[in-house]
Amino acid sequence: MKKLSIKLNLYCIFLFIQLCLINCNNYKTSNDGIILLLLYNQILESSDGINRMKSVAIDNERILICGGTGTRIRGDSNCLLYENGNFRKIGEMLTARSSNHNMIKLNDGNVFISGGIHGNSTTSNTEIFKANSFSFEPGPKMISTRSRHSLTKLQNGKILIVGGRDSNLNWLKSAEIYDPVTNTIELVGDLNLARGRHSSELLSDGRVLIIGGTVGNQNTNTTEIFDPIAKTFSNGPLLNSPRSYFTSTLLAGDKIVIAGGISDDLNIQGNYLSSIENYNIGLNSFALSSQFPDPKGIHSQVKLSSTKVLFCGGANENVTPTVIEKRCYIYDSVASSVVESASMVEERIYNTMDLISMNKILICGGNNLNRYSNTCEILDLDINLSKIIISEIY
Repeated sequence: MKKLSIKLNLYCIFLFIQLCLINCNNYKTSNDGIILLLLYNQILESSDGINRMKSVAIDNERILICGGTGTRIRGDSNCLLYENGNFRKIGEMLTARSSNHNMIKLNDGNVFISGGIHGNSTTSNTEIFKANSFSFEPGPKMISTRSRHSLTKLQNGKILIVGGRDSNLNWLKSAEIYDPVTNTIELVGDLNLARGRHSSELLSDGRVLIIGGTVGNQNTNTTEIFDPIAKTFSNGPLLNSPRSYFTSTLLAGDKIVIAGGISDDLNIQGNYLSSIENYNIGLNSFALSSQFPDPKGIHSQVKLSSTKVLFCGGANENVTPTVIEKRCYIYDSVASSVVESASMVEERIYNTMDLISMNKILICGGNNLNRYSNTCEILDLDINLSKIIISEIY
C-alpha cells in the first residue's frame, strides 16, 4: 500500500508538471495556483476526456465545438459539429488551441477563431471557419498574442478584441478590431486598465461594456465602456464585488446579469461568490439582485429567454474538500429569483453549454476533481431531465 501511495504521488507530481508545461501561460501568476493544484493534480484516471473547448451556435440546430486539452495532454486542433442530434468530426483548425481561445459568429454565418494557448505559448493566429464548406481559412494575425481575451460583435459587424494575456504573461491594455469584409485587424486604442478573464457585452446604443476580470494579481470590480465612434475607452460603474471566472448575460432592455465568480486573492479560500448583480443602462450602475444557494465560479450559463438565464456546474473552494457541482439553476430577472432546475448527469467545470432548441441545452466535456469528461449530455427543461448522448467526444 505504501508503494502504491508513492507511485500515485509521483504520478500526481508528473501530471502537475505536464499540465504546467501546457498551461503555464494561464497559471503563472499566484492567482491561479490554487485552482490548478486543486482542480488538476487529482486527475489520476486514465480515461480519455477533454476540457476547455470553445463552442458557438452556427444556427438553431448546429453547434461548432473546437480545441481543448485533456488526458492526452495536448493542445487539440479538432472540431466537432453537432447537427440535428448527431455529432461528426469536421476537420482540424489550422492552429491547435488547447485553452483560452475565443470564437464568435460573424454576420455571414462564418466563425472567427482567435488566440489562445498553442503549445507552450500564446498565439496571435486567427482563422475563419467557413460554415458552408466546413473548411478553415487563415485570418489576419492579431497585433498582440492573446489568450483570456473577449470578443464582441459591433453593430457594423466588426469584431472588438479586448485585453487578455500575451505570450510574456502580461495582461493587455490594447484592443483591436477585426473587419470581416477586408479580413484585416487594426489597433483601436487602450483600456484604462490592462485586464483579462473579463467579459464584454454590446449595448443597444452600440457601445460595449467591459466587465471585471483580473488586473495585475487581483480581481477587479472596475468596468469600462468602449465608444465605437470615438474609438475610446472610458471608466464605467463599479461592480459590487471584484470578479473573475464569472458569467455575464445580456437580457432585454440592456440588463446584464453578472453571476458568481471569484473575488480578490484567489490564494485564500473563501472568495467564491454566490451573489448575482444586474447592470442597468438607464442608471449606468450595478445593483445586487439575488444569489445562488452556494458560491460558484467557473460555471456555465446560457440565455433561455429575454428574462431568464440557466446556470450549471461550477466550482466552490469555500468548502473543504473543493466541490464541483452538477446542479443547475434558472435565474428570472423579473422576479429576481433563483430556482433549482434539473441537474447535469456529471459534475463539470470548463465545459461548453449551448441552447440547441427551446429548453434543450447541449453540454460537452469539462472536468471534475477526478477526471476529464469525454461525454456530452442534453438537458431537457421540459421534462426536467438530462441524458448522456455521446460517451466519447474524440
